[in-house]
Amino acid sequence: MIYDDNVQWAIKKSNHFILKYPPNIYRDIEDLITICENIYNKISSFLGCHSYKLFIIYVCPDVIFCNNFEIRAPLAVPHQYCASILYKECMKGMLRGNMIRSISHEITHLLAYLWDNKMYHLEILEEGLATYLREPKINNYYMHYMMTKRRIKYLKSYSLKVKSYAHATNYIEAGSLVKFLVERYGIHKFKQLYISSALERKDKIFYFNGKKLSKNFLMECLTKIYNMNIKKFRKEWKKAVNEAFKNRNHFFFNKVRRIPGTSIFSTIDDE
Repeated sequence: MIYDDNVQWAIKKSNHFILKYPPNIYRDIEDLITICENIYNKISSFLGCHSYKLFIIYVCPDVIFCNNFEIRAPLAVPHQYCASILYKECMKGMLRGNMIRSISHEITHLLAYLWDNKMYHLEILEEGLATYLREPKINNYYMHYMMTKRRIKYLKSYSLKVKSYAHATNYIEAGSLVKFLVERYGIHKFKQLYISSALERKDKIFYFNGKKLSKNFLMECLTKIYNMNIKKFRKEWKKAVNEAFKNRNHFFFNKVRRIPGTSIFSTIDDE
């Protein structure tokens, strides 16, 4: 939930958005709303979905502002058609690029919700799609390391705890999976996977068709939609990562200094 009752927001409207922002950061709002519209047009066209309601974007100046008013940012709340982002004083250079990627990430969450209007899906698919569309050039150095040096056994079944995505590398892994699925088999096939794995939540426990998720739920969904066994699937994914690695198509890190223990992979090292 995004709380805003105690903030005096200024408002700016466009074709698809209502931007709410503190009046003291009015300077770049025109530029910001243009960025939002450009991102919306690209992502909505790619996903094949459009909103007939205006999305509300809360523009928060900094973390201190968020803490003072109990606002979480960045955050998307798709079923409420709203999201929050952290504003940067400088909209130029690297900070501008970070802002664009952050907005792309949250707008992807908002638009993907329109596929089936369901609140819950596997987090690896939700965050993977947002990461992929935020920055298609996933860090292949890290992925190459995970798939060769650590001798990947299999992809863990699912990840539903927020803390498991506390490290940037988890987003890289999820983004790499979605990148492979989308670029190899197409966005329409991935949409089938996304919709077919919609979940229900009761008392903080996730269910699928009224039953608790099995350990191999993600694998079962992948096998059903893509009609291939996991061994072949993993082999093809690894091949795609290795090909991208040879092209030095990297992002995020130049070299891996620390591999976190929260990886979405199960490796021989973990045993």
